[in-house]
Amino acid sequence: MKKLILTFGMAMALFVGNAQSQLGIVTVEKNDKQVPVDFWYVINSKDNKDQMFYYNETQLTKQYLKNMLADYGQSLENPFGKDEDGDNYWIITHPSRNIVYLYLSEEKGTGYAMIISITKD
Repeated sequence: MKKLILTFGMAMALFVGNAQSQLGIVTVEKNDKQVPVDFWYVINSKDNKDQMFYYNETQLTKQYLKNMLADYGQSLENPFGKDEDGDNYWIITHPSRNIVYLYLSEEKGTGYAMIISITKD
């Protein structure tokens, strides 16, 4: 439990410099049909360990991610690569030595996108 709290704390520290601020992280249940919009959230499931999500309109999500990446000298236009689903991703090494993988996943035809943050030791 301490490791999980530390991991989420480190991941949230990654995002401190952004214009938007949020107190805490919303937890949703695995079977919930709706997710919070414009909030970082976690899914209460073993399958989603060390993962956080941010969901909003595509343009707002991209701007949010652009601001996050700028804090670490990276650019939205220059991803590290693409995953097997074709989603762009970036890798950030936090000063705490944690590595954060940020994925941008756009939901085709909905006008919404998601940032997926996966923290690794």
